[in-house]
Amino acid sequence: MATSRALRATVVFASAALACAVHAGHTAQAGADVPLAPWQGHEPTRSPNPCADAPITPMQLTGDWRMGAGPQVTTLGADGTLRAERTDGGVTTGTWTYSEAEFSPAKDSVPPEAGKQCVIWFNTPKATLPVFAPWRLSGDTLELSLVGRGNTVVWHRP
Repeated sequence: MATSRALRATVVFASAALACAVHAGHTAQAGADVPLAPWQGHEPTRSPNPCADAPITPMQLTGDWRMGAGPQVTTLGADGTLRAERTDGGVTTGTWTYSEAEFSPAKDSVPPEAGKQCVIWFNTPKATLPVFAPWRLSGDTLELSLVGRGNTVVWHRP
């Protein structure tokens, strides 16, 4: 099944029936080799669907999540869109990316042996972008490690 999309961020999804690679400003065909978007000074690198076979897949990350017991909901769209409710009642929008750590904004905080680990980060106007390594998914609970800090963050499906 072929799917084409144009997005503002690189998002890579895969499943048995659907493989979708998307890059900023480009239209991609399913399974296409798409260059990753440059981020904070690193050179674009070509990568074919790097996290498709990760223990936690991109499709498992999509949907609504709450961090801890807070009422704010963060929505990770299957098309790479992000909508996050803030504690001040406002909403932050942007995109999200799930890719190998060596291509993330936290690449300098990741030991070389962990460079192929898949991580998630948000592309928003916020100055400091947190990068999370999905650690465990159990039912409606997702545990993530904050790269560079080691803190564990727990998200729940509302």
